[in-house]
Amino acid sequence: MDMKRILVAGGAVVAGGAAFLLVLANSQPPEPVVLVQHAPEPAEPGFDVTDILVATRAFEVGDRLTPADVKWQHWPADSIPSTAITRAASPDAIEKIAGSVVRLQVAQGEPVARQRVVGKGEAGFLATMLPSGMRAMAVPLDMRGGRSAGGFILPQDRVDVLVTKIEPSTARAGGPPSASARALLEDIRVLAIGQQLSDANAQGQRTVVGETATLEVTPGQAEALAAAIKASSGEITLALRPFGEKPTSDASDQNKGSFMTVRFGVVR
Repeated sequence: MDMKRILVAGGAVVAGGAAFLLVLANSQPPEPVVLVQHAPEPAEPGFDVTDILVATRAFEVGDRLTPADVKWQHWPADSIPSTAITRAASPDAIEKIAGSVVRLQVAQGEPVARQRVVGKGEAGFLATMLPSGMRAMAVPLDMRGGRSAGGFILPQDRVDVLVTKIEPSTARAGGPPSASARALLEDIRVLAIGQQLSDANAQGQRTVVGETATLEVTPGQAEALAAAIKASSGEITLALRPFGEKPTSDASDQNKGSFMTVRFGVVR
């Protein structure tokens, strides 16, 4: 009798254990709990800020700027320089700065002061285009382009400057007047034609005509050019040079050209 009880009890234990193992095998482990932590929102500064224009690189005198050279930067409203350019006052300042020229140095990250940059058409713009030691001098032209290669000379082209003179003595003697000509200067940069500055090509212009051409010359060349204009009564002709061609003489020798005289239609 005791043996039967033991067997029954043992069988019950075995059956219960098997049932437990079966349930345990068929049960799925609980899915892991994923904790998502959201990045905290950027805290607002404890003071008022204003967007101002700053330099993305160091500016040197004479640099021509593009929109990539500047950006808007938060700045404490109570410490904004009076010369700074703010987004509130000039929302399109980044676009408008294209083509401006640097008058004074600006460090990277420094606010761009109005006095340090000269925009196109503003007073002093042409002066910022001149390298140190050079001068800008205007020479007279004709509106039809007869003395400027038919109007195909554009700002930033390089030219030779020719001087022509009419000799009135032969005309007074009853014969046709004779003319003399010489190449006064070589490889001179054209700064402007009339009031047109350096963006003629950017605007798709193929010809520019004006009453004057502004040339970049040395002080010595300016003196020689002024004397030639006076002596020739303004008969100055510009000859367009091929792109990249080197001058045939040094600048110091460019005032020593000889005249070619045309008398009775014959070059002498």
